[in-house]
Amino acid sequence: MVNVSLPKCRCPKNLEIKAMATTSRLWQKACPQQAIETSQSDDERSSATKNYGLTSWKMAMVIFNQNRDLKLICFHFKEAFKHFTYARENGASCKPEDWLSSLEASCSQCWEDFHNCAYEMKMEQRLRVINEMLPFLSTNMQVCAFLDLANTNFHIGINALQNGDFKKCMYQMSECHYPIEKVKELRQFLGSRGGMDALEEDVVMHMRRVVENCGSG
Repeated sequence: MVNVSLPKCRCPKNLEIKAMATTSRLWQKACPQQAIETSQSDDERSSATKNYGLTSWKMAMVIFNQNRDLKLICFHFKEAFKHFTYARENGASCKPEDWLSSLEASCSQCWEDFHNCAYEMKMEQRLRVINEMLPFLSTNMQVCAFLDLANTNFHIGINALQNGDFKKCMYQMSECHYPIEKVKELRQFLGSRGGMDALEEDVVMHMRRVVENCGSG
């Protein structure tokens, strides 16, 4: 049996906003906290936490389509990823392959939806929320997340360079190195191909440009 500490089912305090009555009813009706608390086995617990994840994911998308409250959307995506992780941990030893495959498919689609929402944000905010999600993502999704972090840092750096802010450009380019190395590490662990040579070369090239500009000044 996998022991995990499950959070209480809750909605953010600011959920009561205009046009959210339907969303609120959806949460109250589908919230599976009672099922989690009364579950007697890993099989029951994994089903309950998967349902929690699915409900949180649906909540995030309902809010996105209704009013695009990004803070609230991110809250529910985090809840979704948390509980998909709990479901995976509890279900690994007791659920059949088709159930586990369905869970992974839901996780992947949930990530795609979160990815699309994240790209509605300002780039600095995007970095923050992706970092917040990382602990709750599967290895495959972490690859995608670190790719997003590297690319977002790179584009912030490019914008800074175009605006003549060489210090910020150097900082953002240096911030690309860790996610790039994590992508390479995780891909090697997964046995998948695909290097980061092009992005690494671009980062080095732009850092060199900054040094040259500073030297000429």
